[in-house]
Amino acid sequence: MPDNLPLRGTRAARTAPPVRTWWCGHGAALVATSRFSSVVRATISGMAYDEELADRIRELVASRSDVFEQRMFGGLAFLIAGNISVAASGRGGLMVRVDPTQTDDLVDGVRVTPMVMGGRERRGWLYVELDALASDAALADWIERGVSYAGSLPAKRR
Repeated sequence: MPDNLPLRGTRAARTAPPVRTWWCGHGAALVATSRFSSVVRATISGMAYDEELADRIRELVASRSDVFEQRMFGGLAFLIAGNISVAASGRGGLMVRVDPTQTDDLVDGVRVTPMVMGGRERRGWLYVELDALASDAALADWIERGVSYAGSLPAKRR
């Protein structure tokens, strides 16, 4: 519990929103700060993705003016025209969006696996283990796949 909360029983304590913390793995905490709302407003504290991998991705997409970064899925996604191309995953690897018809050809079952979202494998979304990205050439290949496919999709409205 933070040290700067008002003392219990005071007027400030009655009007202050409660602070509740749930640990969600990777050292991150979900902190809810809403008392009366039916929708809990929450923020993620702590870094849930690999900053070094995110920096490597930034270097590879730096020449593109249409790339936008956004935190999502516990990681950092790189979007092109509103479509996710790749993301530094909160699990420590790389999430890559590819043509769904290529999913089976690209999966090796060990270092490259289909993404599981909502309990189901999603065609066109791959998870690449960090050890498969050790070389800059390997990372550049996956980034190019994701950027090419996302760039081929219609732009999303913001």
